[in-house]
Amino acid sequence: MFHLRCLFLSEETGLIEHLTELALKRALIELAPLLNENPLFYISLNLSPKHILKANITDRLEHILKEFNVQTRQLRLEITESILLEDKYKAAKQLQALKTAGFKLLLDDFGTGYSSLTYLSQFPINVIKIDQSFVNSIGEDKGDESIIKTILSLAENLNLYCIAEGVENREQMEFLANAGCHVLQGYYFARPMSAEALKESSCFSKIIELI
Repeated sequence: MFHLRCLFLSEETGLIEHLTELALKRALIELAPLLNENPLFYISLNLSPKHILKANITDRLEHILKEFNVQTRQLRLEITESILLEDKYKAAKQLQALKTAGFKLLLDDFGTGYSSLTYLSQFPINVIKIDQSFVNSIGEDKGDESIIKTILSLAENLNLYCIAEGVENREQMEFLANAGCHVLQGYYFARPMSAEALKESSCFSKIIELI
């Protein structure tokens, strides 16, 4: 509850933009050497509606990446449906500017909102992220499994990639792989780790750019 309240206050006061950029800089201090060493490696950053609707968001992110000699394609920007709903025209313009600059755009928590299907083809989204609430139900809820298959079919028809988040066991992994999901992420593959631990792990040497 405390975390949610702090997030709400930072959104309302405008601090969320500053905090997000500070978090990106802090991550790059540690990860820039890995990003420079392996051009297929990338990091993801969640953007709030207030942040992404700022007129100079593209320039600000490019400036931060330039400080660390990191390419725009190595930063994936995760957005939620609320961004698309807050100001449809401005959001489309901002997202197109980000995509033109080389950023990859991911629509997070897909399937949990009401207007995703309506707006999906109208915005320059590269990747759909299947919400972990559906992944958690694999093997338990046939309805959610059907929703996952429908999302994957939709993504294929729109020429989009899909990432399933929150994969925690082999059953979930096999279901999603057999269903044709492009990328899987979750504790089944790896737990959070330091940059040094990542560099020493087998994960770092097996990175393949799919999106």
